[in-house]
Amino acid sequence: MEIYLFKLNGWSSNFDERIVALSKSVDSLVIFRSRPDGESNVSSLEGVSVVDIPPTRGTFVTPGWVKPFVFFLHVFFAVVAALAMMLKKRRRPDAVHALDYILGGFSAMLTATASRVPLVVSVRGLKEPAYRNMVSESGTRRARVNYRILVTLSRLIIPRAAHIVTKAEYQREFVRETYGVTCGFTTAPTGVDFETFDPARVPPGNPYEALFSDVPVDLDDSTIVLYLGKFLPRKGFDRLVEFVEELDDDLPEDVVFIAVGGFRDESFERRLSGRLDALGTRFLVHSERVDFEDVPALLATADATTLLSEPANEGVPRVLQESCAMQTPIVAADVTGIARAFDGLPGCTLVDRDDSTAFEAAIYDVRESRPEMPRNVFRERFDITSNYAKYADAYAAVQ
Repeated sequence: MEIYLFKLNGWSSNFDERIVALSKSVDSLVIFRSRPDGESNVSSLEGVSVVDIPPTRGTFVTPGWVKPFVFFLHVFFAVVAALAMMLKKRRRPDAVHALDYILGGFSAMLTATASRVPLVVSVRGLKEPAYRNMVSESGTRRARVNYRILVTLSRLIIPRAAHIVTKAEYQREFVRETYGVTCGFTTAPTGVDFETFDPARVPPGNPYEALFSDVPVDLDDSTIVLYLGKFLPRKGFDRLVEFVEELDDDLPEDVVFIAVGGFRDESFERRLSGRLDALGTRFLVHSERVDFEDVPALLATADATTLLSEPANEGVPRVLQESCAMQTPIVAADVTGIARAFDGLPGCTLVDRDDSTAFEAAIYDVRESRPEMPRNVFRERFDITSNYAKYADAYAAVQ
């Protein structure tokens, strides 16, 4: 079985392990991706070929005015490259799979239509509600135009899919109701490589000391609550700052909140920078992405991982899955997109994202006693190899 994969919205280093997992379930993968700005070794995998589409891009495309040109070039060259490869090989793939459902989805749809190959689309996150919220919050013409483009492309691409992959059940329900599709669905979290995310493999030492070497805090004797990811409102970063501001005087001095990631929106950064400065050593910020290889140690050394996302923003948050694999407790928002996946699991505390008292109690609990978190419980639900094996079933279903 040969599959053409399209991903044109950036390639972060953690996508490499997803390709490793998927390659175990199919004979051949050909990846058409926007050329990443970092290292990626997936082309060395057996049965995997990679076509890097110029120009190079990172997670985000800046400045904003170049986006239409960059996006057009990626879509155009990806379609041309895929069709040219079919002509060269004199055979078609068994399926075309878009890993992002806008740029990758549009190019995959064009390729699938031109070659009469089944189209599979991954809906890993629901962009339509998020963009609709942007319109209501900002009311700018730019937000309205972006939303209209998103809606138009989504309604063009998703109904043409022969099969749709989602992370969570609510995403499947949203897609069915919004787009009226009747095709097959596969629903499974991305999952985690439990060999990579294994606390027994973490070297000794405190990785936070290197990130905050100039901060006068003894992080070895601190209770570290980690926020790892993009600093975005929809991820609840501002809500976390609000909670820490409200609870600052009540929390023990040894509790330190650490955020590792980066701001995406300059106005959001300006709005929070002064407040973060005012919190001093209570809230430490490393506003740069870290290498994927460093993530297991950061999670293992933390006393808890937190995420206070808005409702229906997440699929099944990857950082929370990774934290569970590393046996680090989580304190997360009890919202759609998190609750179904983690409710009732050992070491997983879900709180109302408007209830600072419940959040404080959860922090006290992990400070006083680290709960037992058997890895086999999480492996049954979040093993990446098992979850990606379901993709092969999806490909077989559209033949």
